[in-house]
Amino acid sequence: MRGRSKPTWIAADALQFSMGNKSRMPRDWDELRERFGVDPSAHGWSATAFNCPRPEIELPPSYRSFMRVVGPGTLSGFVRLQPPGNMSLYRERLAPFMDAELAEALADSGDVLIFADSDNGDYCGWHLEELRQVAEPRVVRIAPRSFDANDAAPDFPSFIDRLISGVDLFGIGPLDCTYELMRPFGRLASS
Repeated sequence: MRGRSKPTWIAADALQFSMGNKSRMPRDWDELRERFGVDPSAHGWSATAFNCPRPEIELPPSYRSFMRVVGPGTLSGFVRLQPPGNMSLYRERLAPFMDAELAEALADSGDVLIFADSDNGDYCGWHLEELRQVAEPRVVRIAPRSFDANDAAPDFPSFIDRLISGVDLFGIGPLDCTYELMRPFGRLASS
């Protein structure tokens, strides 16, 4: 695909990725939920809220598991991890501005299904084609004022691991690892 940069994840992640991107479950989502002090069911989230509204797409098992156990929310007051109902393709988010020039610029990133966004305007997601081909596709990042989808992590668990372990994915330094649970309909809940 055009415009794709070389992977930038750490060696252990690269080894996992080179082993065929076999599905691996994260450390322990329950441990992470306890660390963050959140309970999605106590804030009105039900397991059915995490079904993908696009029947033609099966979301990665690790993402679905994370949503059921930890829940959608905001990491470090900066990165919003969206529930499936809030997901959209990158080209859908830019639809009001679409013209022939923008459509051409979106050749590499228009098909990215966005599951996270940042206060700086970053988007993170998966290419649709990879979602259709592998259970745990790589995560890509579209930087602000860019249309290129660059590798962020080999899979969703690695993406979360990188965020909470201090890897600077967004060019702002390490995140502080707090988590505020999002209430249904986009409202945040105090954690």
